[in-house]
Amino acid sequence: MVSVSRSAGILTTIIIVGFFLLTSEVYAGPAEKRTGSWFIGADGLVVGVFGKKPRSLWGPGLPGEVNFKGSFVPGFLSAAQWSALAASCPDCDGCRVPVRGPGAIQDRLVVVIDPGHGGSQRGAVGVTGVKEKDIVLRVARRVRRMLGNAEDVDVVMTRLEDDEITLEERVEMANLVQADLFVSIHANSFSSPALGGVETFFHSIEASGEEASRVASCENATRGKKGRGAADALSLILQDMQSAEKLRDSSRLAHLVQEQLAGAVPFENRGVMQADFTVLRGTRMPSILVELGFLSNPKEEQTLGDALIQEKIANAIREGVLLYWELAKRKQVSVPPKAGAR
Repeated sequence: MVSVSRSAGILTTIIIVGFFLLTSEVYAGPAEKRTGSWFIGADGLVVGVFGKKPRSLWGPGLPGEVNFKGSFVPGFLSAAQWSALAASCPDCDGCRVPVRGPGAIQDRLVVVIDPGHGGSQRGAVGVTGVKEKDIVLRVARRVRRMLGNAEDVDVVMTRLEDDEITLEERVEMANLVQADLFVSIHANSFSSPALGGVETFFHSIEASGEEASRVASCENATRGKKGRGAADALSLILQDMQSAEKLRDSSRLAHLVQEQLAGAVPFENRGVMQADFTVLRGTRMPSILVELGFLSNPKEEQTLGDALIQEKIANAIREGVLLYWELAKRKQVSVPPKAGAR
């Protein structure tokens, strides 16, 4: 599993690298150092190599303020980092840049789990003060744990704590790690406390109805500081989101997850809808946004706060993702081909 979070970064990198240098035998190279089974790059990247395969990662990998740590996900490495790793670890079977052509079956699934809101952005607030940002983070952590237990799935979290991350930054993370699937987790709200239910969305420029348009407007309203690089890529993003294959597979993923969610919670099944969500618009992989229930509904607010229900919801999301993965292995749906290097 891989977690992505905001961090000061530089000081922590120095401490971690210093720890490895002090506790392991060091082999020096012109551009990097290797400590036993640990590769330490000149840029502070730390790769753990076990059983002739890269197994863990720590260090700066995403632009600006974002650091990562956790299990090895190839998309974190640039071409230069792959070259340095291969030169440092010639006996490592997995230390070569992976190249997969169109239509190839890959052996691992990289899933980005995105707990909505965070920091000063509370999201929806229930009648007793329960905050969307807290509920979705608890559920997302459970999804991370459950999916991470699958032997062929890597999980990337856009946040693990109460961090404030813009919508554009979340999209950028998913694209940079070359994720195969993107799942954004939210909770709903409405002016009437009687309205309730669970629903799942995938992207469309035109909303599938008034409710879909309303939800997208609410979730898109919290933008914060603009993510770096988002504006430069806008034209490419707009072209990519038109991909019929991506929309088809997003729809399939949405229906699989919604079916599982509807059976996990005692809420109305509001089905699958389409709308123009910012976090779904720019992603280059099948992407969905789930609304777990309505915090404005007192019964649903209480239910969503229950740890057992959160576990059931997380398991439902896990099952939907794994069902999609099984279809992908049989080529009934697709996962994006890996470019191999950024």
